[in-house]
Amino acid sequence: MRQFPFNWMFFIQLRKGASHHRDNYDKLSLLILHYCYDMVCCKFNKKVGKTGSEIRPTSVLGFNCSSISMTNELPLTKESILDAAEQVLRRYGPDKTSVVDVAKALQVSHGTLYRHFPSKAALREAVTERWLHRIGDPLQEIADRTGGSAADRLRLWLETLIRAKRTYVNDEPEMFAMYTTVTFEAVDMITAHVNKLISQIAQIIEEGITSHEFKSGQSEVIAKAVFIATSRFHHPAHANEWTSADIEHEFDSVWELILSGISHSKPKS
Repeated sequence: MRQFPFNWMFFIQLRKGASHHRDNYDKLSLLILHYCYDMVCCKFNKKVGKTGSEIRPTSVLGFNCSSISMTNELPLTKESILDAAEQVLRRYGPDKTSVVDVAKALQVSHGTLYRHFPSKAALREAVTERWLHRIGDPLQEIADRTGGSAADRLRLWLETLIRAKRTYVNDEPEMFAMYTTVTFEAVDMITAHVNKLISQIAQIIEEGITSHEFKSGQSEVIAKAVFIATSRFHHPAHANEWTSADIEHEFDSVWELILSGISHSKPKS
């Protein structure tokens, strides 16, 4: 007992004199048990080379520790779970992250998380979906703009998409790795995301056709062609090529080819 900086004789005397205040005594007992439990965890993890309370014993001083509530009593929301999942994913990466890790970060049982997300795959897809919204929402704002050149707006849209993908590769490699994995697993979700992006391009193309800046045609078909033609610069499968010294020049070449194909020919002087 000497290893814990606590006056056990004071506790014994308190027990003798507080029998008529049983509620207060029980609360204090639980507080002390929590304290002992954490101290044992810290010493045990220090001995095995771990930090914090990553490994927790099943009993302390004869008490069954499985009955101790270590949970966060605040109500869980989808956003709070996804926030915690992102933090854990950034720390451990998509392959090593488990639902238990996320539950520990939230101080809840993993069973609680399963009531919101039925599996690790479902949780990972939800995180990816929110991440994709962060990419798509600024692009929608560009597509919704009115006035000015449709060609300039289309170029800005493409550059914004490309810049976002490159930023995530450099600043959040774990999140980008998860996105790359989900690209091949959650086909329906990725298809919906791609279709949304193509519809944004089509919105800009349609306005260019209406203003006679672009040639007449089916805006959805043209938009899909533009998206496919530029995929090397924003599809995750090509991420290792984005550091090439020639990547900017190559995009300019593709852009000029697209523009010459969709724009009305300038009248000869």
